[in-house]
Amino acid sequence: MRLSIPGKYVMREFFSITVPSRIAFDKWLAYNFPLIEGLSAKSFRKMWESWLFFSYPDKALEIALSQGHTELTQLRHYANLPFLDKDKEEMKEFVVGWP
Repeated sequence: MRLSIPGKYVMREFFSITVPSRIAFDKWLAYNFPLIEGLSAKSFRKMWESWLFFSYPDKALEIALSQGHTELTQLRHYANLPFLDKDKEEMKEFVVGWP
């Protein structure tokens, strides 16, 4: 894996969570993060694609395909997220090394 050290740490911690199903994981999220409305197992996948898209716009097609999406789906759902410049800068630490 070519991720940064923080990115590798986060992924290792994420994959160490053991739950029997996506439904159980969603319940675990709701219990552990009750103040974050709408958080679900799918949130992580969506977040990852949006972070990659904004960090590597020149790799949009490759990112979309790695997620099983078309570029049209990517543009409709991920390109219009309201990230601030500060957000984009903080994302880089976790996606460095992806391409």
